[in-house]
Amino acid sequence: MTFYSKNLIIQDPWYEANINQARKHQIPVGSYHFLSKMPAVMQFENFRSVYDKERQDLLPVVDAEDDGTKGLSKSEIQLLLKTFCKLCKSYYGHTPIIYCSESYFKDYLSPEFDNYYLWIASYDHEPVLPGKPHYDIWQFSKHGRVPGVWNWVDLNRFAKNRSLGDFRIKQ
Repeated sequence: MTFYSKNLIIQDPWYEANINQARKHQIPVGSYHFLSKMPAVMQFENFRSVYDKERQDLLPVVDAEDDGTKGLSKSEIQLLLKTFCKLCKSYYGHTPIIYCSESYFKDYLSPEFDNYYLWIASYDHEPVLPGKPHYDIWQFSKHGRVPGVWNWVDLNRFAKNRSLGDFRIKQ
């Protein structure tokens, strides 16, 4: 996944270079947006301004974390996320994958988002989610190493019934 936008101010300065390098090495490209307290329409317009679906291989991802939504109630977070997801579905034809921690999902998103693709971060055990038999992608470490990458990388695995093909954009 290539990080694009964190809010209306912070954007990854390496976004284009990362996409180009991924393409050069035949690595599928996907992008994500870090959900913030800004209005969902503004966040979506920011994401849409750069996220060109013709250049993406994978479904978009929206990253929902305490850092971005601190101070919002459960219902406010759900409305914000649901609006962002509906805008993505309307414009791109795809509902984004939701990335969050196991505790964030339990505290703020379940059961409203039980039927979405879920990418769950849980570093000390395999995630167990209420109302849903399993996650779709599990981020199990944030301290992986990849040759040619100087900093830590996240390590993920698909649920036993999932593969990369499930998250590809069908063009």
